[in-house]
Amino acid sequence: MARLVYSSGPGGDSKPRRAVLPPASHAVRVRLERSGRKGKTVTVAAPLFVERDDARALLKELKRGCGSGGALKESTTPDGRACFSLELQGDHVAAVTDGLTRRGYPAKRAGG
Repeated sequence: MARLVYSSGPGGDSKPRRAVLPPASHAVRVRLERSGRKGKTVTVAAPLFVERDDARALLKELKRGCGSGGALKESTTPDGRACFSLELQGDHVAAVTDGLTRRGYPAKRAGG
């Protein structure tokens, strides 16, 4: 007998709807993070409102250009919209900003 442990409502779909925007409509911020990562530096670019396959392809190109590893993360903006963030291992802020700009995403460095 199956027992219902958690229900998010009708249909059981608790994931927020993901909006897809053209590259020029983004406001991507590229920043460095160290907190909560045991001292390791990670370059984060977010928010990206694209399809998962497009985000994976973009991450793959950036990782190849930087010569590092990375990950695609699902996140939300402060207003609750679903988006993706790209995480690359190491300090690659300049390369990621340039790579995103060449692909039509208006990217700026965030933080210090």
